Amino acid sequence: MSPIRRITRIRLTWALLALSAGIVQGQDDDLFPPLSGHAYSRGEQAGPNEFVGILEASRTLNIGSDIGGVLETVEVEPGDVVHEGQVVARLHSEVDRASLRLAEARAESTATLRRREARLAFDTAKLANDEKLNAEGLISHEELERSRTEKALAEVLVEEARENARLAKLELDRAKAALNRRTITSPIDGVVVRRFLSPGELVTRHNRSRILQIARVHPLRAVVALPVAMFGRVKPGHPATIRLEVLPEPFEARSSVKRVDPFVDVDTGMFRVLLEVPNPETTPLVPGLPCRVSFERQ
Repeated sequence: MSPIRRITRIRLTWALLALSAGIVQGQDDDLFPPLSGHAYSRGEQAGPNEFVGILEASRTLNIGSDIGGVLETVEVEPGDVVHEGQVVARLHSEVDRASLRLAEARAESTATLRRREARLAFDTAKLANDEKLNAEGLISHEELERSRTEKALAEVLVEEARENARLAKLELDRAKAALNRRTITSPIDGVVVRRFLSPGELVTRHNRSRILQIARVHPLRAVVALPVAMFGRVKPGHPATIRLEVLPEPFEARSSVKRVDPFVDVDTGMFRVLLEVPNPETTPLVPGLPCRVSFERQ
């Protein structure tokens, strides 16, 4: 890893860790964070029609397991970038793997079906022969009926074997699903913020919803508090410009209001708006950075 990427990763990790203290489990871009003591919560203006805001992860999730067990591995560390569907942790699964091997063996076995199909073929040929013999008066009607019964029973046994084969395939699917439940994947693209459990720890119904915390930082969102005088003037889709001047190179991006808080905070007399902020790959932004948001006059 190059020094620049290492510094970026460390900076991102610490920013996310600092931010995670105020993160709500399962927070997404439909929710508004509580107003705090930051400058943005007071609607501080940086210039004409320009307000101070703060960057936040567009979504944060606590990743867990829907079943209990002993945590076998955690594949990622805080600061690691993860992708949707990537394996991030596994529970011990020896019993489930053994059940899967047994289900695979049963699903692949065709001996019973082939034996019963051979028996049906024999009884079918025997019945055809007995019908000729009965027509010639060489065997009794009772012997012919016995042959018909044996063929009918052979047909039932073949159908039973086919049904068992179908059930074996369903059991194989169930065993695969049970094993997959012990593999924990990330539901989003993002960055690992925190690790709550380590390999060897027991995942129980009390802690199984919190193994890792992952934040989506592509894109970010800017949260800005505006004075009540602007309520109704700033609406979803309102164009704006977002600026950051705390980086080595100033950042500027066009955006628009995505959500508007439907309520005015009683204590501060402010309401919040959310804007989506593109996060460049070359010099990634991190949550927690202050920004300036200029709203265009309309």
